[in-house]
Amino acid sequence: MNFNELKAFLVVAEELNFRKAAERLSMTQPPLTRLIAKLEDDLRVQLFSRSTRRVEITAAGISLLKDAREILAKVEEAEESVRMIGALKKGELSIGFSRMAFYSNFPNVVSSFREFFPKVEVSMKERALDKIAGDLKAGRSDIAFCELPLDGEAYETALISSHSLGVLLPLEHPLAKKKRIKLKELSGSSFVLHPRSEAGLFHDSICNFLEQHGMDYSIRYRKKGEICPLLVSTGQGILLAMRTDKNHLIAGTKFVELENPTPKYGIYAVWNKANPRAELKSMTSFLKEQASLEKPCIRCLMGIASPSNV
Repeated sequence: MNFNELKAFLVVAEELNFRKAAERLSMTQPPLTRLIAKLEDDLRVQLFSRSTRRVEITAAGISLLKDAREILAKVEEAEESVRMIGALKKGELSIGFSRMAFYSNFPNVVSSFREFFPKVEVSMKERALDKIAGDLKAGRSDIAFCELPLDGEAYETALISSHSLGVLLPLEHPLAKKKRIKLKELSGSSFVLHPRSEAGLFHDSICNFLEQHGMDYSIRYRKKGEICPLLVSTGQGILLAMRTDKNHLIAGTKFVELENPTPKYGIYAVWNKANPRAELKSMTSFLKEQASLEKPCIRCLMGIASPSNV
């Protein structure tokens, strides 16, 4: 089955008349008849029943019709995207991102994109998660990198990276010399955490994770202007952190793996399906083609000296 056969089948199915279908396809009737016959031969089914008076689509043809429409629509969409991207000489792409995304490999993704599209000017702005959906809907951002869910259904998404948790300890902590520890060994500890008003789903996920494992714990909430790993290094608590960049550890801290299975935190690219801009098409096409794998590393999920949240 090839594209020409599928397109011929679709037009014949819509017209139920080989002469009219041939006219639509700008060809004569005999080659069209041969295309349909070859398709039927390849599939080993009869797609149309023919008589001297009329053409009718068979049950097998009806089954193929829906898939044929979807396949051809995808091909047309791909052709349009390629033409738009090929014609893109320069442009602007507005990117929103959440604080969690800031600590993922999203900056590497944007950097790689700019290597392929150097004439597309990229602007980036950190936004609170509850603002990101509104920015996408209003067109203030073309694409966003953030955790899910977002309010609304008019979005397409692509997973950029997924992270499990470890624990950041002060160097003098008795467990800091270990390579891996069990969560139960941290029972009775004070965990550094952003307030729920800032961390939202992450806050709830961490608390649920600790409670599901029967942990006895307290929380040392981060105050405005404080840096979570710095609180750890000064002995004010320990921190559940995702593996993002071990080269960015604050002095006086040690990252230790957890033996227990931990929640996974995904960072997604999110964009509005209705946004027709070529710059967005270039980014989404790039994302779909690139396997963006993050190097093992560690950072506080919610804040080491990041840009201020808006």
